[in-house]
Amino acid sequence: MSIQKVVIVAYEHCWAMSLMMVKDFFHIVALLEKRQGQSASYQVEILSIDGCPIQTASGVQLVVDGNITSASDCQLIVIPSFEGNKLSQIAAHSNELIAWLGSEMQKQTPIVAVTTAVYFLAATDRLQQQLLATHWAFIRELNSRFPQHNFSKNRNYLQSSEIYTTGTLVGTFDALLGIISQHKGDYFAQLCASHLLITYPQALSPVLPLYRNHSDEAILQVQDWMDAHFAKENRIADLAEQFHFSERNLKRRFQLATQISPNQYLQQVRVDKAKKLLLTTELNVQQIAFEVGYENVSFFIRIFKKIVGCTPTQWMR
Repeated sequence: MSIQKVVIVAYEHCWAMSLMMVKDFFHIVALLEKRQGQSASYQVEILSIDGCPIQTASGVQLVVDGNITSASDCQLIVIPSFEGNKLSQIAAHSNELIAWLGSEMQKQTPIVAVTTAVYFLAATDRLQQQLLATHWAFIRELNSRFPQHNFSKNRNYLQSSEIYTTGTLVGTFDALLGIISQHKGDYFAQLCASHLLITYPQALSPVLPLYRNHSDEAILQVQDWMDAHFAKENRIADLAEQFHFSERNLKRRFQLATQISPNQYLQQVRVDKAKKLLLTTELNVQQIAFEVGYENVSFFIRIFKKIVGCTPTQWMR
């Protein structure tokens, strides 16, 4: 497998936390690859516009590896976020970065914009009418500057072709895990997710790209509930009553937004949670089936095999 070149863009007043979490994410990937006996898949560089050190939002000076114009054959670009009230200052000095991003978008290079960094993508004027995620407090400002664009406060991430935009820092991890899954497979992506533990495994966000790639806020709330209460029965009638839908309207809007039914989404979430438990606990398959909401282990195994293509035991192997 060829080495993928990852460029993290550093610029004045960007959040160091946002930038370094991406750097650390790929360090975790490298550690896991080494543990698995795999060769390194990613070469990560932090580049600024001119190759000079930059000052982050909190005043820390950051030395970089080079300048963006020297970057060739990028396989992934990540743009960290910035402090929202610094937008005017950043906008005044970002023309070169915006032009470079526009040329990379033309090459269809995958780009992840972390929350407020969606500004740079919108400023290229190449994403009109596309749904773009950002920090909830930044939507009004962006709508004012880019009225032809469509911004959402989606807490996860949105994907449009090779463009990934995130509404939260956690959503950025999810976007990167989705990219890792495409490149190195579902098992390795789940392994990475399990080593990013900031809470117990069942509470980790599902690695389910595309199912949140919509702007129906009411359905997103239903998905949030199902993600958090996946082990419960989650009957359509109860969900409809709780979120003020008719059963028919809930099914219709859920299908329209996610392209799958509520029951299929719940199965996807449960299987994803089961994968995390398989990796991080000593529970057997029967115990895991119960933990994720199935009393019948045979039925759980059938659902797992239908979605994944193999049984839980085979997936672990």
